[in-house]
Amino acid sequence: DNGGDNDFSFRRMHRLVHSSFPIRALSFSKPDGALLFAGDDGGNLYSYDASCNNEHTHMSAPVKLVACALAAHKGWIMNLTPFPDGRRVATCGSDRSARVWDCGMGLASGTPVHSFEGAHDGLVWGVDCGSVVGAS
Repeated sequence: DNGGDNDFSFRRMHRLVHSSFPIRALSFSKPDGALLFAGDDGGNLYSYDASCNNEHTHMSAPVKLVACALAAHKGWIMNLTPFPDGRRVATCGSDRSARVWDCGMGLASGTPVHSFEGAHDGLVWGVDCGSVVGAS
């Protein structure tokens, strides 16, 4: 017995049913976590309404799909991260590119706000969108 100090259990909070490919990249939006972004091995980027499943709802219900960018990358989406402002998400893929997406209509249109391609010969394994510190 460990005295209960480290007792915890896992429970399903969200179920993603739209992709037939493995999900390699997953992250909640910032600052409130209202959106759940998922990137799959088919290069598709999904945005889900994560607020629909909480402690008071049926936990195993699929979350509502908000938008999807089919073929966001030509290959796996390796990583993704939301911007701190909650309006954009950055992705990187096995196609050696990094892209920035508008979380609203930009994602649904399948057109990134910015695309960084051909700058190097290697894979892009990760992206990070930290807070911007202003100079005084």
